[in-house]
Amino acid sequence: MRPHAIALALATAIGLACAGTPAAPDITGAKAAINDLRTAVNGRDSAGFYGLLADDFEVFPPGIEPAKGRAARDVFKDLFTASSVTLDPFTNEEIVVNGDLGVQRYTFRLTVKPSATAPAATEAGSGLHVWRRLASGKWQLWKDIWTEPASPATKS
Repeated sequence: MRPHAIALALATAIGLACAGTPAAPDITGAKAAINDLRTAVNGRDSAGFYGLLADDFEVFPPGIEPAKGRAARDVFKDLFTASSVTLDPFTNEEIVVNGDLGVQRYTFRLTVKPSATAPAATEAGSGLHVWRRLASGKWQLWKDIWTEPASPATKS
């Protein structure tokens, strides 16, 4: 019986050694979705922006209670009615993808001019985006968490 156990162990080891390596993470797809998000904000493309959000999207903004679904989407509505919006390229960015989840750590600078006559306001901070890949391969923003440290350098 012992030779059978050795043969089974050897066959299992060979099978595992010959198994294909797992598919590489879809970092390219995640990066494309991140770029699409920034492009939608800067272009004030609300359909493009909201199309990147998961149905169960959840947001954790500084200073207010977390929101989910429709209420979470409403947090961003002023971006699409403002006179001008500029979301600078993310800095200090780290992107990690594992299977169908991706995490983006970033630093941001967002300048919003609410109307032609109002002064522009700049917000800056750091955050985490959690992205989820659908069965179709499309990446959607699932969670958005950020901070805005109160300092003269980050608020104008």
